[in-house]
Formats: sequence, structure tokens, C-alpha cells
Amino acid sequence: SRKAHNLAHEWSEQDELSYDQKYLDDLIDDTNNRGYKRGFDKLCDSLKHHDYELYKALCMEKQTYENVKKDFERNTFKILNPVCYVTNVEGDDKWSIISRKTLVDKYEHLQFETEKEIKGETRVKKESFIKKWVQDADIKHYSKFDFIPPPKLCPSYVFNTWNGFAIEKELSDPSADISIILNHIKLLCNYDEACYDYCIKWLAHMFQRPAELTGTALVFKSRAKGVGKQHLMHFLRDILGEEYFAEVAKEEDLFGRFSNKRKNKLLINIDEMHVSFTNMEMMKNMITSDVYNHESKGIDPIAMSNFARLIFTTNLQVPVPIEIGDRRVVVCMADDCYANDQSYLAPLVKACGDKKIQRAFYDFLMEQDISGINWVNDRPITDEYKEIQSVMIPVNARFLEHFVNEMLENVVVTTPDAIYEKFKMFLVNTGRSKIEKNKDSFLKGLKEYDGVKKIKTNGRMKYTIERDVVFDCLKVKQFNTLDELDDNQFDEEVEDE
Repeated sequence: SRKAHNLAHEWSEQDELSYDQKYLDDLIDDTNNRGYKRGFDKLCDSLKHHDYELYKALCMEKQTYENVKKDFERNTFKILNPVCYVTNVEGDDKWSIISRKTLVDKYEHLQFETEKEIKGETRVKKESFIKKWVQDADIKHYSKFDFIPPPKLCPSYVFNTWNGFAIEKELSDPSADISIILNHIKLLCNYDEACYDYCIKWLAHMFQRPAELTGTALVFKSRAKGVGKQHLMHFLRDILGEEYFAEVAKEEDLFGRFSNKRKNKLLINIDEMHVSFTNMEMMKNMITSDVYNHESKGIDPIAMSNFARLIFTTNLQVPVPIEIGDRRVVVCMADDCYANDQSYLAPLVKACGDKKIQRAFYDFLMEQDISGINWVNDRPITDEYKEIQSVMIPVNARFLEHFVNEMLENVVVTTPDAIYEKFKMFLVNTGRSKIEKNKDSFLKGLKEYDGVKKIKTNGRMKYTIERDVVFDCLKVKQFNTLDELDDNQFDEEVEDE
């Protein structure tokens, strides 16, 4: 606009020695042609934080209430549901949700000027701006505050904190080579084509449709440290923009009541953190739920949209619990061949920091065809996934799998003491140093499995165990993954006998 153009010249004229009118005009034209117009309000904000006195001289008229209000409301406003205030007066892109008391305390120094006639003389009196502003009937306000990236449309009554991806400010360069990035993702997937293809499309979905969730999370795991998992995470952070990326290493930082890690985020990197069983349900909700309650101290919870994807980077053996029947997790096991190898890592680090490569990778992802993908059913199920999942198999199921495998007949009758002794022996033989269940707990747990029945014979309590029924039950529950029993295994054993 002409107003912004004039301010740019007025600001530059302050340095008489270096000011060049034609050069500045050409620079403004070039910037506008590239689509990066710098509006008057943005220039005012920049000048305000660069030189406040000059800002007042060039951008503000008298310090009347209306002038101070106009400037203040560029970055501060009221939310009606729930009642709170939002501000980023400090000039960054991070919006803070604060209470009325905090707002008044924070900006009680702001004043405006009024003119009064005293004994025929006009005098200027200063008054508190913030105390008048919070009672203003025409205060700038929105009904709600939310983070709504595309393809969702933001209603006019909602303040949207979405500002676009950071990398979109960079120009595309067709000559930029992203092969080193693609090869590194292949390495993190152990050169498994199914894993690589899924991860590329998963990342493409994050950029193409940021306002949707796949309902799945990625785990990049390695046995050795220094394979470059974090280099990929920071590469993605720079493409997204820091305000849309979070990194956590402690459970309380992610699952804590007043955690800010999910607010306005598209990607959360969970680095070297074990998710406990206590927080497992909350983690599952984070992966699939499109809404969550954001809490700030002293303010009622705000229902906000959830668009945060989760990527785990870890060397831990079991970073996240994977239940039997899980539908949310993809585990990629990295090739460790270049662990701590600087001849591999140094060029990777350089490429990850290159804005042209970042933009080229973004363009590559935006061109990926992600139509027709079922994010749950098309997940690659790796050996590492199965290994983590096997930890979740209940010990009773493991024992029954072993017990029926040893049975010579299809149906056996045993006493509670006898089967519990076999259970204890099983624990010892499988490397467990202590008994994990007492007899009552163990016997009670057997009731969950078809084919195990409690009967009373001659006044004594006994158990009948029907091998085929137990086997079918374990198969339905997917608890027979460890020994990989198949339908014909028992028949073969009977024939051998």
C-alpha cells in the first residue's frame, strides 16, 4: 500500500548516508512481485520493536485513547468463551492466553493522553489505558480462539492462529537435490520399501492436509545412538516452523495438566521417552482425537482442535506400549551402519540446514499422491513392531500357549496346585527371577480363556483344559504371536505321538 511505501522511506531516511530512494523503490517492487508484501501494520510492528521513539514519531499521532487502542488491538484482544485475553505484544508469533488480572498487571504502565481546560488553560493529563480498555463496550473480541490450518475453513467469529508453513516464504529451486534426505529416511526405515513408502506419504499428509489426522504415530528406533534421527526431526521443524513443532523428553511435559506442548502443534517429537502404561490411554487419545481441552492456570479449559502428529525417536527397547490389536503405531528400525560416522552425518547436517533443500523436499511431499490410503490397514507391521507388541502378551496367555503345546491329549484334568506348580516352573524356565502372580491371582486369570473350566469332582476343585478350544481362543485374542502356532501344528503333534 502507499501508506506502507511512505513509511518505508520515512524510516530509511533516518540514515542519511546510506539512504537511496531508487534502490529502496526497486527493493519494494521486487518484494511485492515475489508475493511477500509488507503491510503498514507489519512495518509498524517491526519499527516499534526496533526503535520505539521513532515508531511513535512516524506511526502514531497523539496518544489519545483511540490511537493507543488501535495500536494495542493489533496484538491483543478478548475471548468470550471462556473469558480470557490473548496477546503477543512482544512481537513474536506465539500467542499467550492470560487472565484479566494478568493482563491488567502486565500492561498497567500503558497510558493515554486527554486534554482538559483548567482555568482557561489546556493541559494534558495521562490516564491508565488498560483499565479503560477492559471496560470498553467496543473492545476487539472473538467468540473463540483456535488453531485451524487448511483445508478447514475458519469462521469469522474465531481467531485463527494459523500462519502458514515457514518454508513457504522460500522460493522453489528446481536444481535442489533432496536425494540425501530421501536416502536417510530409507536408512531410518532399514531400507524396507513398505516402511519408506508409508513414512513418505505420512509426512506428505501432514503438509497437504494439516487439519486432518492419520490416526497413527511413527516410531523411529535404532539399537545404536548417532544414526541421525534427530537431524530428520529438526529438518521437519524448519520446514513446518518452530511454532508448529514441539520436542519432549519427559512424560509430564506431554501429559501434564498445564502442558503447552500440544497447543498449535502439527508435529510432536517424543525423544528417548518411555510412555508408561499409566499414560497409554492418553497417548492413544492424542493420536486419534481431533479435540482436546487446553488448560492455562487461572483460566477455564478451552476446547481446542488437535492436529498434532506424534513421532517417537528412540534407542529404548520398549519406548511405547503396543497392545494386542493395536491400530495406531508404526515401528521403523534403523540401519546402524553409519552410526556416528561423520563422513555420512556431516553432509546430512549440511543438507538439512539448506533452505533450498527444505523447500524442494516440501514441494516433493506436496506432489505425493496420498489418495486411497487406509492409514490403519496399510501400516507396515515390522519384526520390531511384533517384538514390542509381544511384551504386552499377558503372562497367563504365554503360559497357556506353552502348556497346551505340551499336552498329549486334547483334554486334561488337573488340580489347582498342579497347574500352579507348572506355571511357576514355566516362569523359571523362561528367565523370570520372581513369581509374578500368587496362586489365587493366577487361577482367577485363567477364567478369561475359553477352554479352561473349573469343575468339582468328588468334593475337590479341579480344572479341565481343552487344547483345541484354548488354541482357538489364543488365536482370536492374537496372543499366540510368540511361538507362531498354526492350525495344523496340534494335528501334526498327535500324529507324531
